[in-house]
Amino acid sequence: MAQALDPRLPEDEQVDRLLAAMTEGQRMALVMPSLAGMNFLLDGDLGEDIGAEVRDKVFDGFAGLGFDRATGTGALTAMMGDSVERSLRLSLSSDRHAREVFGFPPKEEATPDQNRQFDLIWAEMKAMRAENARQTALLEAQHAPTKAGALFSDATRSLIEHIQSTKRADHPDLGTIRRVSEVFVALVGDKPVDRYTRKEVQAYVNDLSFVEANFLKKNADATVSDLRAHVATQRKVDADGLAQTTIEGTYLDRVRSIIRHGCDEADVADPLSGKTIKIPERARSKRERNPLTMPQVGSVFAECRAADVLADKLLPLLALMTGRREGLLTFIRHEWHKQIHGVWMICPTPTMVVDGKTVRVPFKTKPSLRPFVLHKVFEEVGLIDWMQRKRTGWLFEHLAGCADPADAAQKRMGRLFRSAGLDGANLETFHSLRSTRIALDFDLKIEARLKRLQVGHEAPDIHEKYAAVFSPAEANELRTLPVPAELDFGGFTGLDFDALAARRPKGGRRPKAPGPKKGRPGAKGRQVTSGRQEEVLA
Repeated sequence: MAQALDPRLPEDEQVDRLLAAMTEGQRMALVMPSLAGMNFLLDGDLGEDIGAEVRDKVFDGFAGLGFDRATGTGALTAMMGDSVERSLRLSLSSDRHAREVFGFPPKEEATPDQNRQFDLIWAEMKAMRAENARQTALLEAQHAPTKAGALFSDATRSLIEHIQSTKRADHPDLGTIRRVSEVFVALVGDKPVDRYTRKEVQAYVNDLSFVEANFLKKNADATVSDLRAHVATQRKVDADGLAQTTIEGTYLDRVRSIIRHGCDEADVADPLSGKTIKIPERARSKRERNPLTMPQVGSVFAECRAADVLADKLLPLLALMTGRREGLLTFIRHEWHKQIHGVWMICPTPTMVVDGKTVRVPFKTKPSLRPFVLHKVFEEVGLIDWMQRKRTGWLFEHLAGCADPADAAQKRMGRLFRSAGLDGANLETFHSLRSTRIALDFDLKIEARLKRLQVGHEAPDIHEKYAAVFSPAEANELRTLPVPAELDFGGFTGLDFDALAARRPKGGRRPKAPGPKKGRPGAKGRQVTSGRQEEVLA
């Protein structure tokens, strides 16, 4: 319905009364042309000389068109309103159409010289804009808060603390991490972890291929300069160094872990992520550890027979008959000795409470903690009866009293094997007894799963993990396995286990020759060399 205006009232009041009288639909019809026209403001080529005036005229037209539609007035609007609206929209986007509709003079075409001048000005403006953006970025980078990773040595300490808090305070990998960190800092330097380059780490790996195996163990007081001099000397004669597997699995992987941990802690990019570090071809290939021959085992048993300390008597026999690692065997407790399915077994636990203190057992993998069967030979020599009587305590008490029981056992076994004529350089060591046990089980055609359970190897798939226990028949099979006919077990019979367990080894290390001390006076980890302080590596 048409709405009439009262000319006697002020204009604002007339509009207010008119809007108040309108329905919702009328008010929408009033504003729709203007709202739709706004969509055409951004696209167009209106000249600067007419742009503002054309826009004012067009939106006045939209307002009138909307009023006529809302009030039902205006015969022309009713007949040609859509055509008028399209013409007004086109005027917002077409300079030529706007000039024709509103009577503006035609736009002058630019001359070729004017176009070239415009192109030059436009190119200069673009270059200035790019330079401004570059300068702004530089200023932002200079004043932005920078992130930096911790020093490699600090990242090492942080990783050790992380392992201690999330895994074990005496995790067996901690000593290796410390040693690797010292060697890396000696050869490459101590920098923020995100500042190392692939080239530097590659050079470190190359140097390791010249470092003599056990160099740090043989030179406990070696300094940074000593290690660098050692590498230089080895290079001159092209001497063999660490093996490929040692370089990659021990030294490179742990350096990557330390750098990755430090970068994660600082929330910075890992410089080695996605980078390939090649292990030098000149590095030695992995040496395979061969089983001992029965004559060699016999020589070891002969040394056991002559020994007067319980560990020297029993550790080789336990290793041969169970295939278990030296570290776990060293920590056997009488409480672990249990009868299952009528068969005596050792059932390790990861921790024990001894004299009110928690003691952690050094195990390499979780499968190492699975029970293992004691062969009937241990019944025949009287060990089972003795363990039943003891019930509690360490099997090897004198080793348990050492600062590092596993290390003490390793040294004792090293001396015993050398006395038996075996050569550690040829990998004829205590660990070879584990290889020998596995080889014997192959000869006896023991089922693969049963072999893995007994020696504490990882199951190959999830199905076998669900069957990680001995059945009564399997346990008895392992208890009664044939023993090598070439071996004499007579040296293990008739033993006084109480007397052997009570006996302590004599003496200690052989005293060093007199001379200047090379220890670590003053601050830990440093020694004075030529009037200055220098880091000790080990």
